[in-house]
Amino acid sequence: FEQVEQRAMLRDVIAALPEAEREILLLRFVANKTQTEIAGIVGVSQMQVSRLVARGLKKLRAGLESPEQPGSPVT
Repeated sequence: FEQVEQRAMLRDVIAALPEAEREILLLRFVANKTQTEIAGIVGVSQMQVSRLVARGLKKLRAGLESPEQPGSPVT
């Protein structure tokens, strides 16, 4: 049951991310794309992909450590 709650919480936190960060994290960790491949797909530099991955992961960690109300934006 705890896994179900954790997955639901993770889904909510991911949904609250800005679209660019969400897309990049999904490409990186669900589609297993490299940063170079992601850069080509979304049309930004590899360095920008790296920054967005780091920023998105930081927000995911923060959202999972101290979850707020469902649907509230993660800043």
